[in-house]
Amino acid sequence: MGLKLAAVWGGHEGSLLLWALLLSGWTALFAWRSRHESDALFPLTLSILSLIMASLLLFIVLWSDPFLRIFPPAMEGRDLNPMLQHLGLILHPPLLYLGYGGLMTAASVALASLLCGGF
Repeated sequence: MGLKLAAVWGGHEGSLLLWALLLSGWTALFAWRSRHESDALFPLTLSILSLIMASLLLFIVLWSDPFLRIFPPAMEGRDLNPMLQHLGLILHPPLLYLGYGGLMTAASVALASLLCGGF
């Protein structure tokens, strides 16, 4: 079961979708935790995070379409590369993209602070 789940992000397109999903989770968590903030930093940070997310989704749609059909279709499906059939594939990409999303959130707060002059 674990390798079937890991096959979703075993390819380039799936890993980008996983990254977008986890980044949207970090953005939602930041928005929920900061919903009572009244300074100008909060909307600017959300704007920066939204710009990053829009850029990532635009890249996915234009250059790395995960819903592109493969012609001719494989008769028995395309298995996961045997080198990727390892426990590390199940754990490594989600943890890596969780870190990327958290870093982007922190970097967005820092950039918004610099732009607002509140450093």
